[in-house]
Amino acid sequence: MSQHTAGPWTAHGTIVNKEGEDYEYPIAGMIGQVPDDEAYANARLIAASPDLLEALQVLIHDIEAWEKRTGIVQMGTAVSNAFAAIAKATE
Repeated sequence: MSQHTAGPWTAHGTIVNKEGEDYEYPIAGMIGQVPDDEAYANARLIAASPDLLEALQVLIHDIEAWEKRTGIVQMGTAVSNAFAAIAKATE
C-alpha cells in the first residue's frame, strides 16, 4: 500500500484539503448522494484521520514501553481495537 497524503488536512464544507495546498480532495462530498450534514461530518472525519492515526500510534508506543518497563501486559479490548484500526489504515 502506498503512503497516504501527509496531514494536516482541513475540511471546508464537504471538501478536504491538505493544509497549504490548493488541490481539493472531493472524496467527502458525495454531492447528492448523502444528506449535507452527513457529507460535512464525513469531511471532518476524513480531515481528522491523519491526526487520529498518529494519536493511536503514539498511544500504542507508550503502552508497549510501559509493558516493557513493568512486565504487565495490557492487551485489553481498547488496545486490540487500536491495533486493528492502525492496521486498517496502514495495510
